[in-house]
Amino acid sequence: MKIPAQPKIVILGAGFAGVRIALDLAKSSRGVNIVLINKNPYHEFHADLYEVANTILPEPQKEPKLRLAYEHLKGSVAIPLEKIFRSTKVEIVIDEAVSLDFKNKRLGLKGGKNLKYDILVLALGSETNYFGILDLEKYSLPLKTVDDALNIRNEIDEVFARKKEKEKISIIVGGGGFTGCELAGELALYVQDLSKIHAHKKHDITLSIVEACPALINGVKRSVQETAEKRLRALGIKLYLNSKITKVSKKMVHAEPHLAIPYDVLVWTAGIKANSFASNLTGVHVEKTCLIVDKTLRVIPLKNVFAIGDIAYCFDEERSCPVPATAQTAIHQGSQTAKNISRLLKGEDLVLYKPKMPNFIIPLGGKFAAAEIGGFMLEGIDAWWLKRAAALRYFASILPSSEAFQIWSEGNKFFIANDSASVDS
Repeated sequence: MKIPAQPKIVILGAGFAGVRIALDLAKSSRGVNIVLINKNPYHEFHADLYEVANTILPEPQKEPKLRLAYEHLKGSVAIPLEKIFRSTKVEIVIDEAVSLDFKNKRLGLKGGKNLKYDILVLALGSETNYFGILDLEKYSLPLKTVDDALNIRNEIDEVFARKKEKEKISIIVGGGGFTGCELAGELALYVQDLSKIHAHKKHDITLSIVEACPALINGVKRSVQETAEKRLRALGIKLYLNSKITKVSKKMVHAEPHLAIPYDVLVWTAGIKANSFASNLTGVHVEKTCLIVDKTLRVIPLKNVFAIGDIAYCFDEERSCPVPATAQTAIHQGSQTAKNISRLLKGEDLVLYKPKMPNFIIPLGGKFAAAEIGGFMLEGIDAWWLKRAAALRYFASILPSSEAFQIWSEGNKFFIANDSASVDS
C-alpha cells in the first residue's frame, strides 16, 4: 500500500475510541495531517450519564440561574473538543459523514464538502436498538447522549410537578443490564427527593425494571447479580425478570408472558447497535450492523480503513465471543490502532490486536457500587469511590491535570451532593 509523503488521516467520531486514537497519533506521528470529524463540538463521558439523569438542581430557580446550572451539569460530562486538542495539530471538523467512497478514498459530509483521506478510522460508536418492538421508539426515552440524560431528568421532574397529590406515578426502566441498573438505582433516590419537593407520598410511586433475562446484568458472576438484585429491591424497585417487552402503547408496557404495566415515563436501556452509517456502506463485510475487522482492526477487505469501538465486530478467539462494547475496549482499540497506523506509515508489519477482559464497576444507587477488578470483587462505598477515581483518571488521560480535576470536581458537586441528600448504603 502506497502512502504519500504527508498523508491525511481522517477519524470519524469523537467517542472514547476516536479521542484516544487522535491524541496518540498527534503525539507519535509527525508529518501527517490528522482530521477528527464529529457531529457535536464535545466529547461525551457516557459513564456518568445516569448521574445527569438524576440530578436535583437547587430550588428555587430563576431563568438565568437555571440556564447556568444546566450548562454546568452538561459540562460535567460533555468536554469541548477544543479543550482536549488545544495543544495538538489535530484539525476538528464539526460535521457528519453521509457517504463514503472507498475506491476514491473520499468522504461526503452533511455540510456539503468532500474530504479526501489516505487512512480512515471509523469510530462512530453505537446508537439505541429498539429491536423492532412495536411503538417502543415512539414512546420511550433512550439514554445514549447527554441530551438524552437531561431529557429523562426533565421528563420525570415534570411528571412529579404535574401530578396531583395521591395520583399514582409509575416509572419503568426497560432493560436490567449495566445501564438499566445504574439508572434505576439512582432513580430510586431521585424520586425520593422529588416526592419531598412536590409533596407526593412514597406509596403512590412505583419504579420498575423490566428485563427479558432471568437475572439482572446478564453475563457477570451470579454473586454480582445477587448483589444488584438485593440492593435494588432494598431501594424499593420492582424487578420483572424473564419478562420480554413485546409492545408499548402510550401509557402501557406489554411484556411476556402476560404483563401489562402502566407507566408515566419509560426509559429504554436494553440494546445498542452499531451506528447506522455502517449498514449503508458497500464493499465491506458486516455482522449485525457492525463492520467486521481482521486481527489488526482493519475493515475487511480494506488495507487503509480501520474500525474501532462499538462500530466494529471483533471476535475474541480466546474467550469464544465477540469483544464487548465497553469504554475500556474502545480506549484499548484506539491506542492499539494508533500504534498500528504509525507502523503502517513506516512500512512495518502491523501488530495483532489482543482483547483484554474488561473490569467493571456498577453503581447501584447512592454511594454504593459493585466492582470486579482483576477477578477481585468489591462492593459498597469503596467500590463507589473507585468509580469516581476511575472518572478522574480518564479525564486526566485526555486533559491537563488541572482541567481534568476541575471537570471532575464540577461533577462531584452535583453527584455527591445528590447522594448525600438521600439514603446511603
